[in-house]
Amino acid sequence: MLAKLRYCLLSAAIWGSLVGFLGSPAIAASEQPIRPGEQEKAERLIRQFCSFLRSQNAFTVEADITYDNVLSGGQKVQYAAFQKVILVRPDRLRVEYTGDQRRTLFVYDGKSFLWLNTAKNLYLARPTASTVDAMVPALSEELGIELPLSNLVTGEPCRKASENIVSAYYVGEGFVGRTLADHILVIGKDRTWQLWLNKEKEFEPVPLKIVITYSDLPEAPQYTAVFSNWNFNPQITDKDFSTTPPEGALRIEALPTVSKP
Repeated sequence: MLAKLRYCLLSAAIWGSLVGFLGSPAIAASEQPIRPGEQEKAERLIRQFCSFLRSQNAFTVEADITYDNVLSGGQKVQYAAFQKVILVRPDRLRVEYTGDQRRTLFVYDGKSFLWLNTAKNLYLARPTASTVDAMVPALSEELGIELPLSNLVTGEPCRKASENIVSAYYVGEGFVGRTLADHILVIGKDRTWQLWLNKEKEFEPVPLKIVITYSDLPEAPQYTAVFSNWNFNPQITDKDFSTTPPEGALRIEALPTVSKP
């Protein structure tokens, strides 16, 4: 039976065969001591990214997601999803999620939200808090809804993660696809994050990739998101935030357990 993973901050397998292929030099490099200044540089880059994202009034972004579920025997099964986010601060949000395990649409207009299972044409709609910052925790506390990567849309995108951080280190320059990035390792109390922040656009230090390893869970499952098409001047219409359910959709009063994000 598959163990359900809840999606948080920011939540893909690291291929063990690659370690053997690359050989011992890669392993030796991982054992080198952290050089002076690496933690300070990592913390500075994280602050820049958080400050930049917090200062944006609106943006759109897409993410290709992979994540592990763990079987009762300890084997990992990897699933994939695609997510598109449209945010207008302080009170509008749209999240489209298409994945192996579910297909959903979430829309928030500052007064109420619509959660729609697009595969089964089921929807949940309710009044809620008047800002994105208040709405996100309210959904979690009242309905158990955790929006994937919801930290990125709040006014304090790094607050929840920072509460769990033990240390952070600058790994070096790396690539996400063909884009040069700053690679950062963040060690938490019960999980680790790897961040790749855009290095090519000096004034847009956005994440290009995030890998979360849940070290507190059996078999240390991973969650990976690769971001693309960041747009901080998006063309948005009121229709994008309509909470009117589609014709013929069936209303439900609570999310089925298997369908919760």
